[in-house]
Amino acid sequence: MYRYLLILVPMILAGCQQQSEPAATPDAAQKQAPKSAESSGSSSARMSASDRLAAVLDAQPDDVKARYKYRHPQETLDFFGIEPGMTVVEGLPGRGWYSKLLVSYLGGDGRLIGANYAMDMWPLFPFANEEFLARQAAWIATFKADAAGWGGDDGAPVDGFYFGSLPAELEGVADVAFFPRVLHNLANFQNAGHGDFLDQALADTYAVLKPGGVFGIV
Repeated sequence: MYRYLLILVPMILAGCQQQSEPAATPDAAQKQAPKSAESSGSSSARMSASDRLAAVLDAQPDDVKARYKYRHPQETLDFFGIEPGMTVVEGLPGRGWYSKLLVSYLGGDGRLIGANYAMDMWPLFPFANEEFLARQAAWIATFKADAAGWGGDDGAPVDGFYFGSLPAELEGVADVAFFPRVLHNLANFQNAGHGDFLDQALADTYAVLKPGGVFGIV
């Protein structure tokens, strides 16, 4: 069964699986999340999800807080029903602005999975020199190593995959797939005839979600 949410630019799909900024504040009613960490008895749920997120946001350095008025992380993550203890796929983590928040917020009972552009898409960007492409090729290991220092003793474990190359062991594991400013490049390159990058990404998103999982697009 599919659920649909209308936000921002107008596309949020509540997916189910059978087998540049500034970003606007979401203005539609939040659908019920597929899993509540507060009812799971996890250590991450000792305070309410909203209070925990507020504490994580308050602990960030000033350069991160400076983006709150544009990115609205409290409202955005609340809107998509993301809670401690969940498994969340973050599309295109980049330098980890949202990843750092999510690792702390999801907690040790949760899990963060980064989803990066396909390696055969990165060379299409005009800035993608040899050094840059080498960094992208090593991205999963780098992402996991960097994330080890983001959440302290109660940080969520981290994994990653490239669109078009979803490992079988990650199928059906995610409560939420969260894509902040991700799909435009996929669509642009596919529309230009360079490959089925958008189709691959959407297929992987469908596959990685649990039945009833939420696909949130900013």
